[in-house]
Order: sequence, then structure tokens, then C-alpha cells
Amino acid sequence: MSLMLAALLQTAAAPSPSETPARLLAPPTQAQVMAAWPQRALVEHRSGKAVLKCRITEAGTAEDCGVVSEAPKGYGFGAAAISVAKVLKFQPAQGPEGPHDSLLDVPVAFGAPDPDPGLPRWVERPSGDDVVQVYPEAAIRAGVSGRVVMKCAVDQTGALRDCAIVSESPAGYGFGAAALELAQKFAMTPMPDAGPGRATITIPIQFEADPVGVNTTYAIRRPIWVEAPTFADVDAARPKTPSAASADGRVLLRCFLHPANEIGGCRILQEAPPRAGFGAAALRLVSRFRLAPLDPSTIHGVSAVVDLDIRFPDPASPAWIHRQIGQPLWVAAPSQQDAIALFPAKARAKGIREGTGVADCVVAPGGGLSDCRPLRATPPDLGFAEAAVEVVSGMRMSAWSALDTPVDGARLEVPVRFVLPDETPKPAGQGAAPSGP
Repeated sequence: MSLMLAALLQTAAAPSPSETPARLLAPPTQAQVMAAWPQRALVEHRSGKAVLKCRITEAGTAEDCGVVSEAPKGYGFGAAAISVAKVLKFQPAQGPEGPHDSLLDVPVAFGAPDPDPGLPRWVERPSGDDVVQVYPEAAIRAGVSGRVVMKCAVDQTGALRDCAIVSESPAGYGFGAAALELAQKFAMTPMPDAGPGRATITIPIQFEADPVGVNTTYAIRRPIWVEAPTFADVDAARPKTPSAASADGRVLLRCFLHPANEIGGCRILQEAPPRAGFGAAALRLVSRFRLAPLDPSTIHGVSAVVDLDIRFPDPASPAWIHRQIGQPLWVAAPSQQDAIALFPAKARAKGIREGTGVADCVVAPGGGLSDCRPLRATPPDLGFAEAAVEVVSGMRMSAWSALDTPVDGARLEVPVRFVLPDETPKPAGQGAAPSGP
């Protein structure tokens, strides 16, 4: 069913011969329709229609449009139809004295476009959960909804490329950047015979805050884990199927935050290789994860979700044997005062006020550091490496690596910079206690 937009003059009597009713000069383009199409309706493959009552001005624009009816309700087709009407041009009504304003009923139908062999069709769109995952944090806190229209090229595989933001409202909250993150969630039918950039598509994306002004789901973007499975736990959970014997398995879960910062209600978003048992293995490990406490104001009144990557390296692979951390996410780190208190006495005695020591440590289960030893220092032989060992003894990192694996057993070099505060003497009379008579 093609998109249809018709305007009928709203009048009880037939126009006089000297009266010419208003009419639409040109139908809306596909880009104009797509720019207004409600996001939820796009995701759910919904068509819809609405009837508007608009004032067509003598300049040929639609003003003061109101929704007379819309179907199905709850998808925003009425508001979308108003957006379409505002960009259209009409031939105004003509009377004996020239053009004048008139009221019209304007039916707007949003249906599937006519098949076009040169234009690919949607095979995948982001879900509501995908939108939640990229919803800008500033907008979540402010309870602000947003809308973005972006234009993308469609390549031979059906993927979107070279996306650019056409419009973003309101500006300053990051909705445009969030929409660009969603581009990878769209896919269209492949175009193997098409040259690059042959097809372009305009995509509207709606970000909806809930009625009380806070998005109903908060996505935890950089989770810090105070408890997580060890390599032994991962090995015990690893599926024993033949297809998993030497495979490097990977599972992406989406979980809800439960009381006591535990997670549950997880569902499998991705599993590779498929049908090898890694998804079920990952779900068996969920009870061993616990998040660091979150700011209560961040998650007050909302459901919090976290995406959890779990990797099952082949036990014979370097990823398992030579365990790595990547970029540690520190849960507990020393303060500047801790470093000052442990500044080496030998360096102080020589007038050295700055140095760096490096401790070599093994990461313990839970993300703490153990078996630390002095490794090197600058300047050398003044105690900075030994002092670094003392400083790092209380440090603790996220118990799950950014590489989607446990952290226990990995060796880590931890540098500590020592700087004494400036002790430049103050001029006489400043900061001294008042003297007696």
C-alpha cells in the first residue's frame, strides 16, 4: 500500500463556481515520510493513518493542525501526520477576492512503500532495549525525550555506512551521537549488484522518557564488579560438548540489577559458536557476579540493566595461559596522602621530592593484588620501588576484565608516582601565630 495524502475541503455546501478549493501541490517524498514515521511503529513494522484538520493559509502552508483521529492509537501517527503536513505545499483556496485561508480535513496514511527493486528492505532494526542502551545519561537524568533523523548509505551487504545526522532535537543532550551508535543495529537486504552509495535511507529515531520524567530503564555502561567468577569457575562451567572442546566461546547477556547489587533475569543476546552450550554455561556463572554499589540517585525509580560479556577461552590458548587484564578498572586506589606518607626516607634525605616506583603483582580472586615485589624505580636505589609495593597492597580492581574474562592469576605491573607537596617558606607575617606582648 503506497503512502497516500489527500486533502478535501471541509464544507457542508458545494463550492460556488467562483470558489476554487485548496489542493496539495505535490505528495510528500519518502524522506519526508520516513523522517516523521514513529520509531515504535518502525520497529514493530506497523502501518497507520491519521486524519488532521488544518488551516491552509493563503501562502499555501498547513497551520494549526489538530488530530481528528488516528489508528492504531498509541504509536504517534497523529503527531507524525502533523509533521508531514507542515512540510507540504498546498494551492490555497481561491475566492472572488483572491486566495484566502480555509479549513481542510487532511487524511495521512503511513503504509509500506511500493516495492522498488533498486531499494533494499529492512531485515533488522534496533529494539527498544537497544535504544535504552545508548540513551544519553544527561537526558536520562533530566527526563528529556529526543528525536533524531539520520541519513545513511546502504552498501552491498545491506549494512548502513557513512551515516550523518540530519536533525537532532533537543540539541546538547547527545541524542545525535546515540543515534549513530544505533546505526550498526540496522540491516537491509543485501545489494550485491549495487555500487557503493547507490541507495540512501533516512531514518527517524525517537528517544522517549517516561511520563514522570525519568527513563524507565537505566543502562549501566561501565560496570565495575566486586565479585566475579575465577578462571577455575569458568573452566568448571565450560560446556563439555565436542563442538566446544577447543572453541573460543563468547556470550553476551543482558541482565537486570537485583537487590544487594546482584544480577538476574538474564537473557542471551549473542552466543558464538551457536549450539555448543556456551549460552547455558554463561547463565550458570551469573550468580557469581556482584556489582559495585551505584549512586542511588542514578537508579531511583527505574529498572537497571547491564550487558555482560563472558568469554570462554580455549584452555590451550595464550588468552588462558598468559592471562591479561587490558585496562584495569580500579575499585580501590591509594590517595595522594597515602603516597606522601610512604615517600622513601632515603629520597627525602637526599632532597629528592619526586620519583616513580613500579610493583609487580599477581591479581587475586576478587581483584585484589598479592605476591607484590619491587620491580624498578626512577630514580633508582632510593626506595621508590619498595614504597610502591606498600602503596599497592590495598588496591583492588574490577573482578571481571575488560577482555571479558576473569582477572585472577594475571601478572600486572603497577606504577606509583610519588610527589612531595611544595614546602616553599611563606613570607614573614603570613600564616604565623600572633606573638605575645
